[in-house]
Amino acid sequence: MAGQRCIKKLTDMQTSTMIKATARSAPDREREINNLVRRADFNNDAYVQEFGLTISNNMMEVRGRVLPPPKLQYGGRVSSLSGQVSYSFIIIIIIIIIFFNSSYNQ
Repeated sequence: MAGQRCIKKLTDMQTSTMIKATARSAPDREREINNLVRRADFNNDAYVQEFGLTISNNMMEVRGRVLPPPKLQYGGRVSSLSGQVSYSFIIIIIIIIIFFNSSYNQ
């Protein structure tokens, strides 16, 4: 039924479709959020006015930092992964290691 969460594992095709449908660049996501907030017109909402709230149409800017790349420890060795490696690539490598390790031990 629409709107209900699915607790079964998604197929590869379903996962791929969901990622394609939801993946957005940062500027696209910002533009989409700004459009939604403008259309919602919160400051003219009766409930917002009743509680005396005002909602800014501008995004808040916050300071952040870039985290260092993680270290990967396997077989007693520790590797520092360069910032050029994507985390999804790291996850794929870990899955391959686990797969081959479990296949080898059977």
